[in-house]
Amino acid sequence: MSHGGLSANVDKQLATWRRFRAKVRGYAPDLEARAGDLAEAYQLRYLARRAVRSADSAMALDLMMAALRLDASIVWREPSRTLVSLAAAIARRVLPDGLFGALERAAIGAVAKGAAPRP
Repeated sequence: MSHGGLSANVDKQLATWRRFRAKVRGYAPDLEARAGDLAEAYQLRYLARRAVRSADSAMALDLMMAALRLDASIVWREPSRTLVSLAAAIARRVLPDGLFGALERAAIGAVAKGAAPRP
């Protein structure tokens, strides 16, 4: 997938999300006021992870920072997933592709090894 393709896809997903949020605001304004920013922060974090996997470092970091600005409580609500996503976005931005790829493979291997069933 090209970076331009990812950008267009992310833009489309975010636009769809925001239309949905506006609809919710219309029929459940209290719910949207209470949970809308948090839900959108999670959506932005998800899109940032997709950008990391697609090697779009600028987009990944922009989306992750937008998520944290919108509702930083995602850090303590889901610290592992949020901090790993942030670290991946930063690493993707600052590390050469080869080094990032090696670290990514090592991390995936470590997770897979830890997730293996125990005898």
